[in-house]
Amino acid sequence: MQSPQEYLAYLTQVSRNRHDAWWLVSEQTGTPESRRTKLMATLRFFGQEQRATELEALLDSEQLKSDLSPSLLGVVDQTARDLEEYLLPSEVEVFRRTVFGLLPLSAVDGFCVDRTPWGAKLDGYLVVLNEGLFICAQLLAKAFLLENLDGDLLEFKQPGVESYRRAIEHFLAPSAKHTNSVLFEGVPPDIEGALSAAQMQMTILLLQFVLLHEIGHAVHRDHELMAEYQFHVAGTQATVKQTERHWSAEYAADGYALERILGHTTADASRWANFVVIYVFFHWLSVVESVTGKPLCPLHPPPAVRGDALRKVMTDRVPLDSQTAALVEKSFKVLETWARLS
Repeated sequence: MQSPQEYLAYLTQVSRNRHDAWWLVSEQTGTPESRRTKLMATLRFFGQEQRATELEALLDSEQLKSDLSPSLLGVVDQTARDLEEYLLPSEVEVFRRTVFGLLPLSAVDGFCVDRTPWGAKLDGYLVVLNEGLFICAQLLAKAFLLENLDGDLLEFKQPGVESYRRAIEHFLAPSAKHTNSVLFEGVPPDIEGALSAAQMQMTILLLQFVLLHEIGHAVHRDHELMAEYQFHVAGTQATVKQTERHWSAEYAADGYALERILGHTTADASRWANFVVIYVFFHWLSVVESVTGKPLCPLHPPPAVRGDALRKVMTDRVPLDSQTAALVEKSFKVLETWARLS
């Protein structure tokens, strides 16, 4: 029996040796002063001003350019570890036997497996996310934030469709120019820090949903179905016939992820705000499919149908006051506009 860590190491080596391999590079922007101003605004957003001295020291020691993959893996790993408090006691054992990783996948947001393509069972589960999904999520969050700025930030409001379009392009063809586009350019450093913090908050929520979806597969013991997803990993041309069981498993994993996120939030308005972010994700995947003209994965229901199924769950279960309803409807109209322009 192979460990998930060993299998992840093998997949990492294979992916880096592919002729079309790609990876992300982090490069500092701005001046030391502007970076400190941005850092302080970010800390204020999260109520963590007391960490200023500690993080300023780290900021000063950062290299001008470095491989971003280890940093992203750290974000994903911490995000995953934080999810333990979202789970029921009966689910914790499965969660603790799960290893999380990042790979530069193509046109797949993530997968969960309990065995290798050659049939060897893993001593636990392996959940892998598309490395490019982190950039796509940041671009989606940027698009949504820019479109919805108001109050003191109204002067910085602008259409988000360009960032939305770049998220589509990056998912299909990762590029450094898209990576650079996650930044909020042309705004004062303190505003950039606040916007970047809000952007990261939305990005983490999307990562939480995707990770919880994959954990849901493990909790539901979709072992045989998970084995059939291996063709994504192995790069083979295997053809798997979609069945009712595949779609049912995906709906159940979506419902599981939404249920755990709703259970971690106390206010109904916040639950709706979280759902809108998740709905943006499915709407975006639906537009990606319309661009390619084919399903991203033949074993998954159409993203638009999955998003609407979760929307029905929200409508049936979570009260919606008039003020929140207006904001939700406004968000849906923005998405319709983006779909037409994209």
